[in-house]
Amino acid sequence: MRIAGLISISLISALGLSCAHSSAGRSESDDSAVRAAIKTGNEAICAAVKRGDAAAMAQVFAEDADFIPAPPGKGFISGRAAIEALYAQRLQTRRYLDLVLSTASVGTSGDLAFETGTNSVTIQEGDGAPITRTGRYLVVWRRDSDGVWRIRVDLPIGDPAP
Repeated sequence: MRIAGLISISLISALGLSCAHSSAGRSESDDSAVRAAIKTGNEAICAAVKRGDAAAMAQVFAEDADFIPAPPGKGFISGRAAIEALYAQRLQTRRYLDLVLSTASVGTSGDLAFETGTNSVTIQEGDGAPITRTGRYLVVWRRDSDGVWRIRVDLPIGDPAP
């Protein structure tokens, strides 16, 4: 846990420093295009999860993506196929009734971008009552060789249970 935290802090610091020095070469239209691509990706994730489509959701992730599960999860889920398998398993036991991803900020540096935001997810397990959970997130996006922005690292941070 401590190592993952240090890696996250290092990654955030590196991106922050890179972004602080990269804005001179970027135009507002470049930043708008990145924000639009992130919005499109987030909308695709929300729609896919709500309809129970793990394969479509996973397409928003890079082939070499890392998903860092919120506690009580441990370690990393690495690779698009493993992330798809994780969500396919989750979708066998729960329905995602709603998912809202709200971008708070975006920073860019070349072919990398970071996004911070808040989330709200309403799930139903079996015949149980729907449960809504909220949280925050940090996502690192990368423009792949085909020009498409995909998630390289996803770090959701759940809010404490009420």
